[in-house]
Amino acid sequence: MALFPPGTQGMDPRPPEKYIERGASELRSETYIPQVLPAVLRPRDLLGNFIVALFLLPNAILTATGGTVSLSYILLGAAFFFLPCAIATAQLGKLYPHDGSLYVWTYRVFGGAFGSFLSFFVGLCYWLSAVFATVTAANAAVTIVNGMNNSWLAQPWQQGLAMVFLLLVASFICRFRLRVVQNLINISACATLLTVFLVVLAGILWLAQGHTPQTNLASGQDWLITPASFSLFGIIVLNFIGTSGPLNMAAEIPRNEPMRRKALRLHLGWGSMLIFACYFLVPLMALLVRGQSLLQDTVITFAGFGLVDMVLGKSVGDIALIGFGFFCVFASVFYMLASSRILFAAAVDGRIPGFLARLNRNRVPMNAIRMHVGSAIFVVLGVFDVFPFIVNVANSAVFTAQVYTVISAALTLIWTIATLFYFVNIIGLFVRHRSLLTAHRVVPVPILMLCSLLGFLMCVLTIVACLVYSWIPSLLSNTSWSLYVGFLTAISLLIAGVISIVASGQADWESLLKREE
Repeated sequence: MALFPPGTQGMDPRPPEKYIERGASELRSETYIPQVLPAVLRPRDLLGNFIVALFLLPNAILTATGGTVSLSYILLGAAFFFLPCAIATAQLGKLYPHDGSLYVWTYRVFGGAFGSFLSFFVGLCYWLSAVFATVTAANAAVTIVNGMNNSWLAQPWQQGLAMVFLLLVASFICRFRLRVVQNLINISACATLLTVFLVVLAGILWLAQGHTPQTNLASGQDWLITPASFSLFGIIVLNFIGTSGPLNMAAEIPRNEPMRRKALRLHLGWGSMLIFACYFLVPLMALLVRGQSLLQDTVITFAGFGLVDMVLGKSVGDIALIGFGFFCVFASVFYMLASSRILFAAAVDGRIPGFLARLNRNRVPMNAIRMHVGSAIFVVLGVFDVFPFIVNVANSAVFTAQVYTVISAALTLIWTIATLFYFVNIIGLFVRHRSLLTAHRVVPVPILMLCSLLGFLMCVLTIVACLVYSWIPSLLSNTSWSLYVGFLTAISLLIAGVISIVASGQADWESLLKREE
């Protein structure tokens, strides 16, 4: 007996029409995916996913290198970007609780041929960003290993191979049942919060011991945002990007309305407050304890663990390190699982070749996951192994850092373009489906529209800031930065467009062959 309807395994992964009952405005994946993927996610699971998806300790430490003004940017980003993103995500997630989140939301709002094109483009942008998020999690683990001992993984090619190994391990874990993997993701989220708690506790105890704060927070001038600090804007806003990630698996929450409401409230409400607290308290402690001496560290991102070692002892610091290592692996696992749902849904809908819709015996879309991890490995090998070998430079580590940072900025732009559609979709709902929006609003409509306008504006400002202001001014001038980042972003979007056309053509060809048979 088949475990699930025909089409999920074998030569023809697309579901036959007899298994689908859908409205004219619905995608095939909306009704098919709940039939074949187990509904095992609970509200606490989405909270765990949210923590793993959005908080990265090295980013919080790096934020502190900007000085006191970085705290101003965190407050600005949380109030005018993170909060609007969370509200828009809650609204769209309530209306359309389907796997693929932004991909499905955009189609349902606009519909027709235009909505079909727009939804696939936005979904592809989000997937490309998730590929790099996976790489970032692996890179964070490698950076921390290097911080433990500067002679470990010192060369870019060594770092690249270590990252490939971590990505392969993460992809292997993904093949097991979602409930088993989700339990491990939840443990990694708890380990992340424990690590943050230890860093904050170490900072408080250090101050309680009578040490002088290394940063004067009472200086109002240091809190002011000026053009000299504009480069921090895009970097810090990036910390709050990706609120819709857990809802890529929304169809795998049991179809129980109270549970769905609780899931949205828990991970987007309480989860957002937790993420903000982590991103504010960690750099605050780093500023008070280390101040600008952070810039003298060989591996700046290791400073949080050094603080724990210094105040609470080496054994407690080791616990924090182990917890963070666990997080790095399962952050990659989460991004593979979440982004695979976009490819899976698009394959079911006939937008891309159908082999990406095949499931393994544990009902996991492994072909989509392999596509994701293969793309991530391609990026890693290109940046850390191939480029330094081809380009003969005196300092390959510095060159690799430049290339990695430029790619980071380009994919931040692409991710921001995708995020922009949270707010475009809300505005589209207000214009095209106002009665539906009013009947199922999560906040009063005027507040929802104000948040959407603020979020839209912040996305535009983030795009401008990422393009105009260099993240590494000591290595790349603003002019060179704009040229490299702008060119890479344009090329990436062009390639994404070509891939869309080719993939759609292949999918149409498969459909034609199916009809002829």
